[in-house]
Amino acid sequence: MVDAEWLLDWSSGALNPGFRPLVDGYLSLNPDAREAADLFDRLGGELLSAADTVPLSPDAVQNTLDMQLPEPDLDDSAHPTLPGHTARADIAELPESMRACLTGQDSSLRWFRPSPWIS
Repeated sequence: MVDAEWLLDWSSGALNPGFRPLVDGYLSLNPDAREAADLFDRLGGELLSAADTVPLSPDAVQNTLDMQLPEPDLDDSAHPTLPGHTARADIAELPESMRACLTGQDSSLRWFRPSPWIS
């Protein structure tokens, strides 16, 4: 069950990216939850607008870009699709965020291979 804490994390951007498609789908199907998330968005906006501004250092943008992780190698030839594992015909019925996740169009989710010690 998606509760108020998850909705608050979703609105603030603090929700684990792996759970985002779940909450996106929940919000697309539950108008009351969507209304609560909109309220959290408005409250967050009010808090941000009331906060004092702090000037950034001249190299703040470059420092942030330097902290970014490199993009993973998404070469599908290294991981061929197994027989019988194809997209379902009813994928169009899923919420947009879930379709993007399942079709590989959501670039914010980074999937890594398990570490060598995980079997």
